[in-house]
Order: sequence, then structure tokens, then C-alpha cells
Amino acid sequence: MCLVLADIDTLCVVPKHITKDHFFEKLFPKLKETPGVIDLVPVKDAFVPIITFKFDDVEIDLLIAKIHQKNVYENPDLNDNNIFRGCDSDDVKSLNGSRVT
Repeated sequence: MCLVLADIDTLCVVPKHITKDHFFEKLFPKLKETPGVIDLVPVKDAFVPIITFKFDDVEIDLLIAKIHQKNVYENPDLNDNNIFRGCDSDDVKSLNGSRVT
């Protein structure tokens, strides 16, 4: 039997007042302090901004996408094309990734 483990791709959707700097300068240190998190790597200049890490031996890719709204409610409809309004190219790439995979 061959067991193949893949990583978990996750998307952090944030409102317009949250920046990528918040993602890397506020969330990254919190993750670093979290028990079970290892191999934490911020990749600010990637195709899309990402933090990679392992949590309890599960590889996780955490991306960020900022939407041009004041608030983000639980389970936003990422298939609604209106979500792209006001987004920069990195945010569009992050949001689109969840639509095509």
C-alpha cells in the first residue's frame, strides 16, 4: 500500500482594511507561537503571497486575498464575480485559485 499525502491549500479572505503586511507581520508571529506548527516559511514575493508550514505533520499553504468590502462574513461566495471588484492582481490570483481547484 502506498500512502500519498498532499498539502492543504487554504485561503484567508480579509476585508479591505487588512494588508499583506498584517498577514506577514501579525499572523506569522502568532503561528510561530502555536504549538504543533513547524517549518514556518513566509513567501512574500511568490506568485501569490503565502505562508507555508506544517501543523501536526500536515503541510499547509496559507494564502491571503483581500476583498474590497468592509467586512468578510462566514462563507463568502467566492464564485461570485463581484468579489473581484477593487482587488489587485495578487488578490485576484489567490481568489481565482479556489475557483479552479
